Amino acid sequence: MPIPNPFLGITEDQLPYYDRLAVARKCAMRWKAHNRQLLHLADALKDRLLVIQYEELAAQTQNVLANLERFLDLSCPITMPEIKTTSIGKWREQLSHVEIEQISAGLNDSPHRPQTEA
Repeated sequence: MPIPNPFLGITEDQLPYYDRLAVARKCAMRWKAHNRQLLHLADALKDRLLVIQYEELAAQTQNVLANLERFLDLSCPITMPEIKTTSIGKWREQLSHVEIEQISAGLNDSPHRPQTEA
């Protein structure tokens, strides 16, 4: 049985049913917890934190790298990385309807709504 862990998105109320949740839902809950922590850091650190989204890096690589160089106060440019865009949106083709529903449930999870999939 897991222990409550806000970093992993596991609350005390979820302990009785957490082990029975689908992996996709657990992953969504973990992503949600990480995103919540990132928002907390962004609020606390203000302009001392730069968040880069992969989709933005892929679509506007030069602009994102220029912003990163300014943020880090670099004197030399960052070497252009190889960006693989084939994985962007791949979930739309690879996840089943059930997995998408499980992820949605994990993102909308309420400690008082124990829905299990196992």
